[in-house]
Formats: sequence, structure tokens, C-alpha cells
Amino acid sequence: MTHAGQRGARLTALAAVSVSTGCSGRDEALYSLGGFLFVIFLLVIAMTYLVKHLHEREDIKALISRLTAPALALSWILFALSVGTMITGTRVLWSETFGPEKLSFFLGVMLFLLAYFIRRWALSPMEEKGHFARLTSISIGFSLAMLYVIFGASAIRL
Repeated sequence: MTHAGQRGARLTALAAVSVSTGCSGRDEALYSLGGFLFVIFLLVIAMTYLVKHLHEREDIKALISRLTAPALALSWILFALSVGTMITGTRVLWSETFGPEKLSFFLGVMLFLLAYFIRRWALSPMEEKGHFARLTSISIGFSLAMLYVIFGASAIRL
């Protein structure tokens, strides 16, 4: 496994432990969250392997070169969405309620990082695209985990 893949694996494991230990609620909700984070961990490891081998093929290189403009457009959309999510999340953080929706600010931060990594992927040379693709997959994983906690894990109280 590459250094970036090891770093991503450690970061995912740390996030799984910190989210699970900071939660209270029914055990099955925590097991569900832990299983979800483990699946994300496996996807990041698979992404590390796939990126390494797919970027060596000429047809994939041609496809990647055609995806630069759509990736830049997607990054701008994600930047706008992240700013809106962070503004909404700031209002929720200042409210008196306690619940998973307080993570919406951090979801905005993860969307911002996702947009940044997609933009860097689009603007980087072919040799560096694998690094940003792995970082993008980690950002997607954490964003999905936060969405799961915010919308799907009602039994977990933060």
C-alpha cells in the first residue's frame, strides 16, 4: 500500500474510533455506524489499488483528459454547496438543540475539501492525478459518513 493509502487508512480508522466513542445511544446504532465506516475504509483501500492500475492504461488517460472541464464545473458547484452548508451548519451550531444535525457545518467543510481535491485533480498533470483521486475518495467517504449520521442514524446522540 502506498504512503497516501496508509495515511488514508489511518485517517479513516481514527475517524471511526472518534465518532464511535463520542456517541451515545443504542448499541445497534453504533454497530451500524461502525460497519458503514468499515465499508468506507475498504472502498478507500480499493480506490488506492484501482487508481494505481487504471492510470497506466492509454484509454483511461484519454478519458481522464476529456473529464477536465466537467470536473472543474463540478468543483465550482461543490464549492457553492459547501459554502451554503457551512452557513446553515453555523446557524445550527449556535442553536440550543443537540443532535446529529450539528455535524452539518463539518459536512460543509468536507464538501469544500472534496471540491478542492476535484479541482486539484483536474488541474494536475497525469502523474499526480492518482494522489488527488485517493484524497477525493477519502473526502467522499467522510461526507457519506456524516450524511449517514445526520440523516440516517437517529438513534445516535452526539
